[in-house]
Amino acid sequence: MTLMLGKALSEAQQQRKLYKLQKKNSEIALQDTKTRCKLLMGEPEVIAGVFAVGLYKGAQTDNPKTTKNKAILSIARTTLTQFLA
Repeated sequence: MTLMLGKALSEAQQQRKLYKLQKKNSEIALQDTKTRCKLLMGEPEVIAGVFAVGLYKGAQTDNPKTTKNKAILSIARTTLTQFLA
């Protein structure tokens, strides 16, 4: 009986170690992804491209006031998240 219990305890301990290792790898991957996204969105080409698409969309819409408000809100939200993150 103690042999089976010892085997089960060692297996449980091994699974805990594997879980901690996987959790650490997940945290590293998440941090790496966040860093890469920040670097990508901070490039002037990307920001200018997003701005140009918004400008084109605003010029082609039937209701420019609503689109303008959405664009301003979007820019404000993006700026806020860049400063807080």
